[in-house]
Amino acid sequence: VVLEPNQEAVITVRYFPEEVSPVDGNNQPVYDIGSLRIRSNSFQAELLTEVSAFGVDKECPTAVIIVAEGEEVIPQTKLSLIGSGSSSATGEIATYQWEVDQPEGSRSLFFPSANAADPTFEVNVAGRYVFRLTVTDSSGEPSCVPAEYEVFVNPDEAIHIELLWDTPNDPDQTDADVGADLDLHFTHPSAAGGYDGDGDGAQEGWFDQVYDCFWANGSPNWGALDPSVYDNPSLDRDDTDGVGPENLNLSLPEAGATYQIGVNYFDDHEFGASYATVRVYTYANLEFEMTDVELHQLDMWAVTSISWPPSRTPPRLTRVCGGTTTPCETDA
Repeated sequence: VVLEPNQEAVITVRYFPEEVSPVDGNNQPVYDIGSLRIRSNSFQAELLTEVSAFGVDKECPTAVIIVAEGEEVIPQTKLSLIGSGSSSATGEIATYQWEVDQPEGSRSLFFPSANAADPTFEVNVAGRYVFRLTVTDSSGEPSCVPAEYEVFVNPDEAIHIELLWDTPNDPDQTDADVGADLDLHFTHPSAAGGYDGDGDGAQEGWFDQVYDCFWANGSPNWGALDPSVYDNPSLDRDDTDGVGPENLNLSLPEAGATYQIGVNYFDDHEFGASYATVRVYTYANLEFEMTDVELHQLDMWAVTSISWPPSRTPPRLTRVCGGTTTPCETDA
């Protein structure tokens, strides 16, 4: 086979099993595994590509997943999931059923539904997503095994912060109606603000209209005036009615700066306590995580600080209850 630059070739591998493949503990067939050996005069003289198959005692439809955006994307990417390439030797595909394993705290949904042939899915939380598709053909025969596709969501910013929360008294936290509203805050060292949550007479910087990046100041200008220099933080996702996440990103932190990260319980909409999780990534590495911190309406949680260049700092569990001046939980 002779290939010119940018040309492609399709290689067909035929498989002739001598018997039906055994099944594992989940009643799924055990694959036969082989390798396709490709020798060429390219810079990689030999390439081994794994191939797998299993033997069945009757024809069944084949589920196929294509993700247009590929296997690695950044948070807030809307994936285009394509299942319409699935096929059946005995009839057309009649139904589609999608499933997904998401990172902890993520509750994204298929749109328009998990039964669409080609739905979309927004990945807002960093981590590993595993999509599965089962199809049924017009004769009622389901696919022998579901198709499976892994997508890794990795932040590409110098600093990436996620806020997620769980509100047990909200019966449907994924609806687009009313839900608990928690807000992420990210302050510059120059923040003075007008908030004295612990009552010590010193303003803490939260809600500063210039140097606190939060829902009312989602794209502040803290650095160079040149808009082509990406040295300002941005609140890229503000969730007002559910479980989050709220995502904040900063591409070019200031050398020597120490930023503060906080969470404010803005409005519980009468659903009561929420349990907040904050994760901080630097260049896709998880540097800090604190999970399930109980918050009530008007609480202000000073989560932690992050210095640049990155240095590990002990978690801060200072929480001001109900907007009063008495700290309700402190752990140095």
